[in-house]
Amino acid sequence: MEVRDRVAVVTGGASGIGRALCRALAAGGAGAVVVSDLDGAGAEAVAAELSGRGTKTLAVRTDVADGDDVAALVSAAADAFGPVDIFCANAGIITIGGVEVLDQDWDRIWAVNVKSHIYAARAVLPSMLERGEGYLVHTASAAGLLTQLGSAPYSVTKHAAVALAEWLSITYGDRGIRVSCLCPQGVWTGMTGAPRGGDGPASEEAPAGRRAADGSDRPSEEMVRGTAGADGMLRPEAVADLVLEAMAEERFLILPHAEVATYEQRRAGDRERWLRGMRTLQRVGLVGEVGVSNYPLARWQAAEKALGGRVLSNQVRYSLADRAPEKDLLPFAAQAGRVVIAYSPLAQGLLSGRYDRANRPANRVRAGNPLFLPENLDRAGELISVLREVADAHDATPAQIALAWVIRHPAVTAIPGASSVEQLESNVAAAEIKLSDNEYAALSTASERFRPVTGRAAVPAMIQARLRR
Repeated sequence: MEVRDRVAVVTGGASGIGRALCRALAAGGAGAVVVSDLDGAGAEAVAAELSGRGTKTLAVRTDVADGDDVAALVSAAADAFGPVDIFCANAGIITIGGVEVLDQDWDRIWAVNVKSHIYAARAVLPSMLERGEGYLVHTASAAGLLTQLGSAPYSVTKHAAVALAEWLSITYGDRGIRVSCLCPQGVWTGMTGAPRGGDGPASEEAPAGRRAADGSDRPSEEMVRGTAGADGMLRPEAVADLVLEAMAEERFLILPHAEVATYEQRRAGDRERWLRGMRTLQRVGLVGEVGVSNYPLARWQAAEKALGGRVLSNQVRYSLADRAPEKDLLPFAAQAGRVVIAYSPLAQGLLSGRYDRANRPANRVRAGNPLFLPENLDRAGELISVLREVADAHDATPAQIALAWVIRHPAVTAIPGASSVEQLESNVAAAEIKLSDNEYAALSTASERFRPVTGRAAVPAMIQARLRR
């Protein structure tokens, strides 16, 4: 589903992932964005921001744990803008502890993390089914696929949220209802320690509902670093962009941390081994290494100084189409024994060879990327030709060769996206491709010759392209 001209509702929309989703939906051309949160003033602020940019908005203070409140939210949205097309059930809380957590706290987290999704589906499904289309986005967590050390209530409710999303997709998928389930690990929000004025809190409404037994109002540093933050902390904006991309592809599972797919496979493949590993992690209390995302070199080094130890990895954009990390990040990583994690190693699919001037992407997220301007697709022709030539020599695809080029550097690993098991297997197979020195050099040379129009220079062309659409 494309979001343009659609009516969207986002709960937990005053901050964090929710606020980022509101902004992304507005930027994607949504017809109206309804910002809902228990923090009414925060919802008003986000709505005012988007309204100032030309998006129709409505702010509604909502306690998602109250079914009547959720029903009223949907009615308010429909009265203002028409039937709801997209409902992002994003609000959520965390409560620290195990089975000893008080009943009232179990009841509250169950109501916010699970029943709110039920209330939302109950409120929007009749109209969606009548129209034969609609989209539900449920924010769960990687804890809903794996577990969350230190919080039984969070683990249990997030597993339930994933199960509900799966049931809705199975039950109503053939009747035009699309469902996506967002399962991130660490995201810089109030739930993970970001200041409210900055990136957080995301996916949460009631700070009192996430108090630990000792009275603290967020997970301990050990809890965040030990599980949620093990594979790097992402900014909410990056997560929101991935959500819109998944919606455009109508993909169920959204994994901002691609490693989670591997963890889930290992869990299913050998449950006993996985349980032993999690017990070990619980005993240790901390993951031995931490990582960051999108840090320039100076900030990466400053993070190590502040931590008093190494920050093993830095997740940054790196591909044949974007080699900026080679300037300083890769040399530092190679010299200091660190790792650069390349995300978007296929440049959002540009390096797959599927696109050219006559076959531009329909996906709005890709279409909004200057790399896919007709002029840039023309400029990428030589690079794509070399990728195809090398791919033919290895009985592989251009995408696999592009991945093989990225991970040939000893300090680099990659996390390409995958929307199917077949695509995941294809990505994994790329690790077995051994490029010759001549092939690597040919790809590197073609990459250096690819000079796309970006930044301010691309703005006129982007405007023209949008008008043509």
